[in-house]
Amino acid sequence: MKAHDCDVMLTTMLAVGIQNILLEKTQMAIMSLCSFFNAISQKVIDEQSLEDLEKNMIEVMCLLEAYFPPTFFDISVHLIVHLVKIRYLGPMFLHHMYLYERFMSTLNMYAKS
Repeated sequence: MKAHDCDVMLTTMLAVGIQNILLEKTQMAIMSLCSFFNAISQKVIDEQSLEDLEKNMIEVMCLLEAYFPPTFFDISVHLIVHLVKIRYLGPMFLHHMYLYERFMSTLNMYAKS
C-alpha cells in the first residue's frame, strides 16, 4: 500500500471498522488516536489546539498501554507523542510523500521497460 492509503485507513476507516468488534474503552482509545492523526493533518491548525492535542495524546498512549501488550509498543509508537511538535516544522500536509511516491512510480515504469 502507498502512504496515502495508509493515511486514509488510519484517520477514517479504522475508526469505523472497529465499532462493534472491540470493547468500548479500547474503541475510544483507538478512535482518539485516529482523530489525533486527522487533526494534525489539517491545513489550518490552531496553536492552542496543539497543546491540547499533546496532553490528550499522552493520555491516549497510557490507555493504549493498558489495553495492548508491551510488545506492541516500540520507538515508533512513542514518537507519536512528539508529532505535536509540528509547530516548529509547519503544517503536516507539507511533509507528506504522496507526490514523490507517485513520481517514483512513473520513473519505475520507465526503468522496467
